[in-house]
Amino acid sequence: MNPSTAGTTPSNGNNDVRTIRVILLRHGEREDEAEDYDKHQRSRRDRIDPFLTAFGHRQALNAWKQILRALQEVSDDDTKPMLLATSPLRRCIGTAMMVAAAQAQTESTLQFVLPSQQATGTQDAKNPIPLLVMNGLGDCAAQMQHMGGIGKVIQAGWLDCAASPSNDCNSNNDTPIKTCLTRMAKAAATVAQAEAVKDQSKQNHDEIHTSVPLQFWRESTYYTKARTKPLQGLAPLTHPKSLAEHAATTIGASANPSTDDPTTMQRNAPYFDERCAQALERAVWRTVHSGLDTCVLVTHREAIRFVEGYWASQSQQQVGHCGAKHRNISRQNMSATKLYCCVGIYSVSVDMTTHRVLGWQAKGVVPYQTLQSSHLQL
Repeated sequence: MNPSTAGTTPSNGNNDVRTIRVILLRHGEREDEAEDYDKHQRSRRDRIDPFLTAFGHRQALNAWKQILRALQEVSDDDTKPMLLATSPLRRCIGTAMMVAAAQAQTESTLQFVLPSQQATGTQDAKNPIPLLVMNGLGDCAAQMQHMGGIGKVIQAGWLDCAASPSNDCNSNNDTPIKTCLTRMAKAAATVAQAEAVKDQSKQNHDEIHTSVPLQFWRESTYYTKARTKPLQGLAPLTHPKSLAEHAATTIGASANPSTDDPTTMQRNAPYFDERCAQALERAVWRTVHSGLDTCVLVTHREAIRFVEGYWASQSQQQVGHCGAKHRNISRQNMSATKLYCCVGIYSVSVDMTTHRVLGWQAKGVVPYQTLQSSHLQL
């Protein structure tokens, strides 16, 4: 990722400055890092873009529960809407989709919306959780960089869940994301049901609701260079479905998400090969222009290390030497990024007059188990 100077200049005037909360959530445990993983029994596609393990789904579910509870405590409005975006890699998609089970099991009233939507009330069956797939959030992953950047990997057809017109749900054909989500949703729904049954407060298992509906979206247009206009163009990748409904989707006999015969993806507007820094900045601008104050981005540890190392102010922290690439990241935060489902929390200030990001203030990188509402104060 290329460092940007976008977030380092303090505001000294009386400009209209907005501050939002940005949460970076790392994915859960991936299959190729589990003890029983045998790469010789996996296709090249699965090695390039591994799924979550069952334990990874459980980590993601518990991380989302912790995030929703902390946000509920810190919110002055129980129905305050938020933006949720994710990297297109399977481990991030699988982590992001567990928010549906967490929302149902915690009975949270927090609402996720698309940037162009307005909050319509609490999250319910008529109000699916929209997940915005942003290709750039996956560019930072080491495997993507090794293969020449996420643009090359997507166009070659190796990422099933990419934000691409090839994945749009405007036809009855089996798209790569539809096929892949069916497999992932089966594992996610199994974990969600098992965790719901453990809840002793639910005496009647027939009353357990393991998931609210999910719907995946992509960007079809981007901001103007001046970033002065709200971005509209969004296209649906899937229909609204619960985890169980995604898992039960009928897939054609010829569709196989684990084959080594990728389908070339159509180029997303206007390009595939964006960098993670661009996606992060655009997520901030989507949030600001939509009047939201929180966005949650499911991504990779490299994204957290980039923000910590280049953009975030490390005030009142002991800065350690961790190499030239991440020269500003503290040893404590570097260590935390090695944990699955770790959470990086930031306050980002935006000058609405000059249309500049003024700064990223680090609030900490913590294991999801220790996340508290105090971390999320703006």
